[in-house]
Amino acid sequence: MLTHQEETRALFRQRFAEPLPISLRALLASAPLDGITLDRNPDPGREVDL
Repeated sequence: MLTHQEETRALFRQRFAEPLPISLRALLASAPLDGITLDRNPDPGREVDL
């Protein structure tokens, strides 16, 4: 039989366990990007006074 402290620790471990590592590629593939514009204007650069 678990003590109150042991039970609490077990619940916290279940609730706040670290997520499984996932690759960036898999994370981006699963991202909901519908309706988001991913295009951007090319950088025209800026004038530098030398």
